[in-house]
Amino acid sequence: MCLEPAAIARQEQVTGSYSKTRSTEHFLLAWDPANAVLDEATLTLAAEALERSWTVQVEEAGWRAPDQTDTCFITVVLADIADSGGGTGGWTNVNEEGGVPFIVINTDWFVDGDDWTTTLLAHEFNHASQFGYNRFWDASDWWYWESTAEWSTELVYPEANA
Repeated sequence: MCLEPAAIARQEQVTGSYSKTRSTEHFLLAWDPANAVLDEATLTLAAEALERSWTVQVEEAGWRAPDQTDTCFITVVLADIADSGGGTGGWTNVNEEGGVPFIVINTDWFVDGDDWTTTLLAHEFNHASQFGYNRFWDASDWWYWESTAEWSTELVYPEANA
């Protein structure tokens, strides 16, 4: 079951219409047209960063492709969540009915520069792949998820020195 951006936004309690979309080979980016941070250059940067992350992590490094991506896009909700995001750059979750991963990105963090934006997207994409391994679910294991996702940013963007 592929995921609709508006359904993700409701589930994750992110406000906005998410009526604007752009698809790439593996991703569906969705955003509210009122989001002032997003312009054509930023949307292109995000789309290219996600596809580069797929290429490096899945095709070159051999990570598992996220579940259900043979039939569904990974939906990426680009959201203005400054007030509701708890200070995070974003998060990745998985729909429990079918295992389809999705990503929510706080676009307020995009103003910190292109390296920050691209490495944030690479980090969150790695989480989408991690769900497919179905490992490390204990609370004490979350360091593994975060450290591995952070390591993946260096794999995808070594020039950023994240």
